[in-house]
Amino acid sequence: AENDNFLEIKLKKAVDELEYYQDKYQDVTDKYREVSNRYQEISDKYHELASSYDQLEQERDMERGQLADLREEFEALIQHEGDKQHQLDELLDAKERLSVQLEVSRNELTLRNQEIEKG
Repeated sequence: AENDNFLEIKLKKAVDELEYYQDKYQDVTDKYREVSNRYQEISDKYHELASSYDQLEQERDMERGQLADLREEFEALIQHEGDKQHQLDELLDAKERLSVQLEVSRNELTLRNQEIEKG
């Protein structure tokens, strides 16, 4: 009887210990599930951010391309305006030369007319 009592106490301690470790196992399993879920949330957020970042990089590259195109257009316009200004300067120089030649020709005509009148 004493031996049975001793075995019963041992068995009760073993059952209590088993229940304790089962509770601990359940706690660890629950915590693992929490951590796993949190990891999945973070992983999903990371992929979402990575995708957004890639999209922003593509948009930036497109904008850089558009900016380069606009810069080329602007430089071409500046060159065209420079060419027009050069042509205008040449025309103004030619006008000035023609004005001087016209004045010289008028003076020559005036002198000839005066010589003819003196005669």
